Amino acid sequence: MAEKKKRTRNKKEKKNKKGKNRVKHPLRLFVAVYVIALIALIIAIYFVPWISDEMAEVMTVEYGKLNESRDMTCYFVKNETVFYANANGKVGYLYAEGSPVRKGQPVIDVDAGVAVTDMKDYTLFDERVNDIYVNGNSYICAKNTDEKTSTLSALNEQLVMAEDDFQLNKINLAIAEVDSLKSGGSGSNGLNVALTDTGESVTYTSPCSGVVSYQLDGYESEFNKYTMHLLDKQKLAEFSTDSMNVYDGNATAGQPICKVTDDREWYAVSWISSGELSNYHEGARITLTLDGKEMKGDIYRIYERGSEIVLIMHFSSYFENIATLRVGNASITTSDNQGLVVKNSFIVQEDGVSGVYVLTVSGDTKFTPVRILDTRGEYSLVSSGTFVNDEGEIVNTVEVYDQIKKVKKRAFLGNDSAKDSGKESADESGKDSGKESADDSGKDAGKESADESAEDAGKESADESEEESGEKSADESGKESRDDSEKHSGN
Repeated sequence: MAEKKKRTRNKKEKKNKKGKNRVKHPLRLFVAVYVIALIALIIAIYFVPWISDEMAEVMTVEYGKLNESRDMTCYFVKNETVFYANANGKVGYLYAEGSPVRKGQPVIDVDAGVAVTDMKDYTLFDERVNDIYVNGNSYICAKNTDEKTSTLSALNEQLVMAEDDFQLNKINLAIAEVDSLKSGGSGSNGLNVALTDTGESVTYTSPCSGVVSYQLDGYESEFNKYTMHLLDKQKLAEFSTDSMNVYDGNATAGQPICKVTDDREWYAVSWISSGELSNYHEGARITLTLDGKEMKGDIYRIYERGSEIVLIMHFSSYFENIATLRVGNASITTSDNQGLVVKNSFIVQEDGVSGVYVLTVSGDTKFTPVRILDTRGEYSLVSSGTFVNDEGEIVNTVEVYDQIKKVKKRAFLGNDSAKDSGKESADESGKDSGKESADDSGKDAGKESADESAEDAGKESADESEEESGEKSADESGKESRDDSEKHSGN
């Protein structure tokens, strides 16, 4: 009976121990996950920064240029003189399309003694010129009375300084155009003509140097340098670029037969937004790229007209198609500086001084001051070799083909970098300090947790060993008792 009770008690203890073991298995899983997470955290803190540092971006400093370009729709303004026939007759051409001619040279002949049977249709040209005659220049406007008054005042000053009758006529024509806007009346004749007395045979001479053209669009007087700043962007939205060729051998009295365009001085008019105004300055050099060809020029005038900012560019370089060009899409480059090109993300601030970290022969990095010449987008141009700082000291700086390394420090912020340097330094120090403190706390906490986990695991292992040993002893004792009993029974 006592033996039976003992067996029952052993079974109950075994059952309780198995249940206890089932409770302890999830705890082991939690400890394992925690230890793995702790190892991953240690790797992230100690090894990832080292790997990142080894793989840090490096660039080679080389010569290059920075430019700021923008595509614009440009309207081209030229000094154009249209020649009209004094009578019906045959035309004697002296120059081919685009040929250069000097001031005072013969341009074209008209023989009024020859009958003309095939009359050319000048409807397109006449409609535009007649519109100018009746309504004035339809593509200019003045935003207010002050703008009209100041334009007229400037034109009258130029009138006094006119060099010859040809220029005098041009300025008077412009005054008439603006005055018609001011008074609201009809415009002037607007015909930009060079006529001579009627005769049987007339030779026309050029009042200016330029190129000869037989392509006319009727806008020759409307697009002139005296009123180009008044060109209206909204009105030009309906602008038509159709032109007509008057080269057919016949002359009709009062109709155009050719024109001479000054190809050594011309203008391009466009518009920019207020946000782009800082990129443009009067007198600044620019490059206009049109049809794959580059023309050097400068910014002649900038007019702020309410929400519209008129940009007028001046050119004195030859362009072979200028005589027939009225409007086109061009690329305007406002900056084309040369120097050593450095990516802005490599430029840092050290005690208010801009510089880069140059890789030495030994593989170390050395902070080297730089002088920034220009910044465009993500890149800057810097001086090469040496430069003179604000204190008048000669400073050694980067050389061509130097290798520089990106360092996670105070980034280049332009003109405000020196001012914000102290603030950034303090912020970063605080952040670094906080990070170190957090890292230390995390490491200590992790270490303590690991120790505690190890102790619990050891303790748990010892308990289980003892339990298993006890069970084994109990089983063996029971077995020996049963064997003794059987032996006694057999005896």
